[in-house]
Parts: sequence; structure tokens; C-alpha cells
Amino acid sequence: MPAPSHNIHVDPYLTYTDAPGKVGEVVEYLHDTYGRQRFRLVYNNTASSLVAYSAVDYDSGSSLNVDVAAVDAPKSSVAGIPQVAIGAAKYGYALCAGEGLGIAAAAVAINTPLGVSILAGRLDDTGMATVALSRAEIAWAIAAAAAAGDSFRVRVSCE
Repeated sequence: MPAPSHNIHVDPYLTYTDAPGKVGEVVEYLHDTYGRQRFRLVYNNTASSLVAYSAVDYDSGSSLNVDVAAVDAPKSSVAGIPQVAIGAAKYGYALCAGEGLGIAAAAVAINTPLGVSILAGRLDDTGMATVALSRAEIAWAIAAAAAAGDSFRVRVSCE
């Protein structure tokens, strides 16, 4: 019988030089504040760090390599939202389900659907220009964000 999918053998709040798991691996983590979270293994194959709380999407043709999520990124291309910065050429985990933090592209109202719309990697509740909101929604605002650049509490759903 295969091992259960509820394996917590890595810390998704750390980054790694060597792959701590398999491509596409999803691990569950029980956070003291946010409760049960699910994280997806990703690899930053860029020359710069990925900022904590910024959405990341897959590079073309990859199920592991990520970069800052593009403006109007469809939900199917978004790997999740790392809760720590992931350095260049490092492995890390992106939150793909559960509560955590995101970075606002502009002021965000509480209880609104969120997507990457006007600034790459940042979340917004309006302005989904190219992709219909229903296809681009990756999170829900649990708290409001007063201005662009604020980190705020979100419920992520991009599995």
C-alpha cells in the first residue's frame, strides 16, 4: 500500500539547495496560527530571489520551475504563494491550499476573490483584464490590505 499523502517530513518554511522531495510533491503542514496548509515543491530557476508572499507560476513546459506569476496568470499556471523568500537556484515550497499571507497590488477589500492582475506576483481583487476572474482566482481575502505592498491574510486555493 502506498504511503499516505499526509507526509510532513520537510519544513515548508525553509529553502533547500537539493530537492527535498519529488517533482509536484505536495506536503501538509499544521501551522500554529493558520491551521492546516498544503505546500507544493517548487524550484526558483531565476537569477534573483522570489519574494515571500508573492504568487509564483510555472515556467513553460515545467511542473517544478517557477518565476514571479505573470499579470493575469490563469489559475492553472499558478503554483502557489511561497511564505518565505526562495533564493536563486533554490528549492522551496509554495502554499497551494490553506491560509497564509499574500502581497497586495493595491488596496484589497475583505471577503473578495483575488488573482494576479495589475502587478506580477501581487494579489488584487479587481482589474482582471485578460483572464476572466473565475479562471484567475487563486485566493480569497480573509483580511483587508490598505495599500499596495501590504502583506495580508489570504485563503489560497490553487491546487
